[in-house]
Amino acid sequence: MSSADLKANDLALWKAWKADPSPLTVIPLVDAIKPILLPITSKWGKGIAGGRARIPEVVVFGKARNIALDLLKNTYKEEGGAPINFYLNDYVPKKLGEELNKYQNIVRIPKGKSEHVGPIKRAEEDLAARYGRPPDSQEIADMLGLSRDKVEAIREQASQKDYLASQAEQESAVDDDLYQRAKRQTFVELPQQDRAVFDLWINKRKKPDQIMSLLDMSRRQWSSSKTRITDQMQANMVSL
Repeated sequence: MSSADLKANDLALWKAWKADPSPLTVIPLVDAIKPILLPITSKWGKGIAGGRARIPEVVVFGKARNIALDLLKNTYKEEGGAPINFYLNDYVPKKLGEELNKYQNIVRIPKGKSEHVGPIKRAEEDLAARYGRPPDSQEIADMLGLSRDKVEAIREQASQKDYLASQAEQESAVDDDLYQRAKRQTFVELPQQDRAVFDLWINKRKKPDQIMSLLDMSRRQWSSSKTRITDQMQANMVSL
């Protein structure tokens, strides 16, 4: 597919989503803009050194996806505006940076303390193996030659960072997981004649005219099939 075709396809998917915002229209749109977002998110997914939280890739992409959809819903204009790929490349990086800086700074560990995180965790493991129980902060401090207060502060900050990263990753992944489960469940529950439409429309992102031509359908048949698929998909999104 050429870049011109890709831009036209993005625009068609955006129009479909604007006309009928639903899981059925947003999934193909997200699939289409994913190649635009991945280069933007790649540096954040690798994490930043110097004591800043290393952000899971699924969290980064989830935030970028939500920012992109918000921009396309509220501010993007087709007439007189840039193509969707240029538009997202212009606006997503700054907003993503702002969001992720907020996330990182929640539990940012100062550089002077971050260098002790690894040794403290290794000391915890070594002492736990030696004593058969979790060590207290004083035992770790004695082993590393640090003050008890410093060890306790670093352990608390590291624990918060690990917890928030875990929660954010689970929260961001749930939407994508729900979409995928709803898609699978919908395909199984559809009548046989609608499964071919589902595959072409949802999985392969074919346009209505292409689907009608490939399946030798009338516009009325296409409309009826689309309605059944949409209703079943929305029902599964609610029930799962």
